[in-house]
Amino acid sequence: MEQVVRAVISSSMGYKWALDQFQVPLTILESYVRKKRAAPDYAVVKSLGKFISVFSKKQEKELVAYLHKMEVHRFGLTIKELRTLAFQLAERNNFFYSFKDEAAV
Repeated sequence: MEQVVRAVISSSMGYKWALDQFQVPLTILESYVRKKRAAPDYAVVKSLGKFISVFSKKQEKELVAYLHKMEVHRFGLTIKELRTLAFQLAERNNFFYSFKDEAAV
């Protein structure tokens, strides 16, 4: 997205061509271009919806490694057990999370 905005600002790519090539809605592209022109140091950051990640990438990899280890030892976890495990991990480390407290049950 950052490359598309830079290309539109530098006039090497027009709005219509950018819309066709990258399937970006016009209003969103215009908004990003407007913000970038107003503040050149503005960075386009795309997130996946309104949710934020509770764990860092490293912590997620450690959790996945633990799950694989448990699977190798023939102790697979259900989805509910995995959710409970993630909830307990967030609680013990005092992470900000948006889980419902019923997730621990």
